[in-house]
Amino acid sequence: PAEGVSAKGAVLGATAAAVVASSTKKQKELEEAQAQLADLQARLDAATAAQADTEAKLAGVEEQLDALAAELQPLAGATAVEGEAPALEAIGEGVPAEGEAEGAAVTAPAPEEPAAKAAALVVAVAALGAKEQAASSELAEAQAQLAELQAQSEALQAQLAARDAELAELQGRMRASEPIQDAMSVSASLAGLPQFKTRAAGSALIVGVQPYLSPKVQGLSQVIGIGSVRQQRLYNAGVGSFWELASLSNEELLEMLQLSDLRAQEVYYDGIRAEATRLARETNSVGCIWDGDHIDDFEPLTGVGKVYEQRLYEAGICTYERLVETSIAELAEIIHAPQMQTPDFGLWLAEARKLMEERAETKPS
Repeated sequence: PAEGVSAKGAVLGATAAAVVASSTKKQKELEEAQAQLADLQARLDAATAAQADTEAKLAGVEEQLDALAAELQPLAGATAVEGEAPALEAIGEGVPAEGEAEGAAVTAPAPEEPAAKAAALVVAVAALGAKEQAASSELAEAQAQLAELQAQSEALQAQLAARDAELAELQGRMRASEPIQDAMSVSASLAGLPQFKTRAAGSALIVGVQPYLSPKVQGLSQVIGIGSVRQQRLYNAGVGSFWELASLSNEELLEMLQLSDLRAQEVYYDGIRAEATRLARETNSVGCIWDGDHIDDFEPLTGVGKVYEQRLYEAGICTYERLVETSIAELAEIIHAPQMQTPDFGLWLAEARKLMEERAETKPS
């Protein structure tokens, strides 16, 4: 039933809306995680740079220590000689003056500047080592946080992809259900109308075409076996399209065409239906259902013949009411009259209004 299809469509729509809301939330969470990742990456880069700088400074200090060690090596030998000087003084007092001068030179105190510098560098090395250790610890912590955030981001991306896939599936199901809902809508609009219209809509669905309503009638007289008189009778019976004509049964055709028994024997019903089907396909009007209920005869209007009348019908102007609502400019575009033979469209409208008034007066109250 149409109600069931509509209910399913509403459920699909609500589900799709919920998925969209969930996807939006996940997208926001993903963006926040990505912002955190960017911030943490910046911190990680800064920690890496700080560690590299500390390592470079440490390497420089170690080079200075090595250089100082090389400088201190001779001083270590001089210190050993200084320890032997008292023994030399006790051995003899008659050492030549030049020997005394030499001893004085040997026992001179060692400079303290390199040793102090070395001690300061050792302290600096210890400080830089501690700083490097702290930078390494901070770097390891940042790397762990980055790994955790990357895992969260990947999980969110996977969830978002799943939601997108679910949404795409729901949208596909909704699109697939739209033709059915439209068909049900057409069928509902045909309720209470002649059975042949509902049957025509069903025939369209069988061949895989969506039926649709149209205010325009088609030139049924193009069908072999249907002239202008029979066309008018079909219009009056509510048949306005090739597809509707192709869906009529023999009995319906016989009744609508108002054929005598003799004429009825001459009608090739299958041929009429086949020709109507061909014209429906050629005009891309398979599934077309005329939504009018009657037409008016325009030929009594001054200057309206069968050709102009048919052009009005095919433009969807099938009644006096519809004709008087049409502007003169629109009528000129529809009729395409030859130059120097333009009808008096204003007169058409005036005469149509008069015929409407006469019909209203004769209609039983």
